[in-house]
Amino acid sequence: LSQNSGDFIDETLYFETDSGRVRIYGSPAYSDIDFRAAATELEHSIDGVLSRFQLRWSEFVADRSAAAPYPRQILGCLSPTVSRTEFADASISAIGILPHYSQWPYDTGRIITHQLVHFVQENLSRYHSRYSLLPYWFAEGQASVVAGENVASAYQHYDYDPLEDATLLDAGPEDYRFGHYALAYRYLEEANGKLAMTILLDLIQ
Repeated sequence: LSQNSGDFIDETLYFETDSGRVRIYGSPAYSDIDFRAAATELEHSIDGVLSRFQLRWSEFVADRSAAAPYPRQILGCLSPTVSRTEFADASISAIGILPHYSQWPYDTGRIITHQLVHFVQENLSRYHSRYSLLPYWFAEGQASVVAGENVASAYQHYDYDPLEDATLLDAGPEDYRFGHYALAYRYLEEANGKLAMTILLDLIQ
């Protein structure tokens, strides 16, 4: 669990979608709408994300890391510790989401999609390792492309070398670096195909 999604460890209150695929935990201080909205966003977005990995839900469940609890569910946590600038964050086990639906940003769908990509990445590529095994530029580049975020133009690529960013600690402060991560990842996907990217994640595990 990330620090944010760990907030729900002692919570027993949850909302679960009709499909049973998504369960959201949180404090009784949050409204029914907060729970339902978070669950609906995850339920609505997961199939589209999985299609980019050339997977159906049943295949994803079968391929998930053996280290992941509740393999047949996406766990979510309404977490007040998620910053307003991030709104959500993902780990191998759960996705932390800022509560208070009325204050959600206009691009909630894009952010949730980006974080679901990280959730899928971690479940397909990690085994019992404590930390992610994916290079930082690859993980963020893939998430950015799938979420439809900005991709740097090829002629701008000299501005930033994404391949040097193997971990977050390697990354510079420039906001535009994510566009370069996306450009580098998109090149790999176009050259090898989407299915090859999913197979790569399985091989890492």
